[in-house]
Amino acid sequence: MNSVHPVGGNTAHLTTLGLLTKYWEPGQVKTRLARDIGMLAASKLHQNFVLYLCQSLATVSDRREICLAPFTRAQCVRSALETERLAGAWEIAPQDNGDLGRRMARWFEKSLATPLVSNAVLIGSDCPLISPQMINQASRSLERSDAVVGPAKDGGYYLIGFNNSLPSNVRQSVFENISWSTENVLDQTRLRLRELGLTWNELETMEDIDTISELDRFCSELAASSTTGESQTSDQARRQKLLSEIQSILLT
Repeated sequence: MNSVHPVGGNTAHLTTLGLLTKYWEPGQVKTRLARDIGMLAASKLHQNFVLYLCQSLATVSDRREICLAPFTRAQCVRSALETERLAGAWEIAPQDNGDLGRRMARWFEKSLATPLVSNAVLIGSDCPLISPQMINQASRSLERSDAVVGPAKDGGYYLIGFNNSLPSNVRQSVFENISWSTENVLDQTRLRLRELGLTWNELETMEDIDTISELDRFCSELAASSTTGESQTSDQARRQKLLSEIQSILLT
């Protein structure tokens, strides 16, 4: 952990959670996995990951938003949310143009445009087991830190968040001069935070599910944490359902 300091001048405590993701179009998502399981199976897997996150995080934070690309598929996502009884839990907004850094920076700029929001947290859809507890931990850490990061094992990150006390241009600078989609993203981001004089906390490290070996490990983790019968919790039931859906996808 890095040293932190109290953040003053912010009396609001509203939080916004964003899910940055693509629509589950075959050939446009999970392309590395698609080499081993096929484009259709990879797209179905991505759809399951997105909807799993929407379900498990449906009550966390004060506002939840799917930041979608392409936005022309918004109605398809709304229909999927309605099927899962999640239509009222998530708003859907378009991603901005540009590279990943530009899109993330613009989301934070819009989400933190009002002083009523004290912090915002943005996640991706490659780590389906991001939990409400982790989002709450991230939000709490932003009460005393400028930023929060969730490291990924591949050298990137699955979560990033900012306190609203930071000027917009400072937040934007965090996303500049980063070699996106490489193993250097996390180290370069840490360097940028340090250069800008920001304080930040880091959550537990998680693994993105982008390759067949990562998917195998993920399924083993789901199997180990799932139970059946009357003693099953709602979280365990969701994990068991996700595992069953993944197995079904891989068998077709």
